[in-house]
Amino acid sequence: MPSDPAALWVGPHPTHSSIEAARERLHLNEPLYTRFFYFVRDLVRGDLGVSIRTHNPVSEDIFKAFGATFELIVFAEILAVIVGIPLGVYSAVKKDSFIDNASRVLAVAGVSLPGFWMGMILQLVFFRYLGLLPL
Repeated sequence: MPSDPAALWVGPHPTHSSIEAARERLHLNEPLYTRFFYFVRDLVRGDLGVSIRTHNPVSEDIFKAFGATFELIVFAEILAVIVGIPLGVYSAVKKDSFIDNASRVLAVAGVSLPGFWMGMILQLVFFRYLGLLPL
């Protein structure tokens, strides 16, 4: 994978002229402060730019993934309410029980671990070891 964004933009077999044209189009031949100005100006206008990978507007790529992301959010919140409220009530009624202490440890671990790390651990547990979900 090339380290030059213009070469990456052009594709797997770039020519010198196509790389220069991409640099011109992406404002890569201008100073950093000018590129930053263009970036902020476009953000204010609502233009998030064009994806280097798909060559589609970034806003289109975001909206394509919005449905699946929203579905994950809704089911995660439903699961959090279904599990969290009864567990919280039980822990409040039975203080210092095993379930109270275990739920406290899991809550602290869930808040303390970075999301990407927790995601990898959960994938390992549910996909590999428990085999509950398809890979």
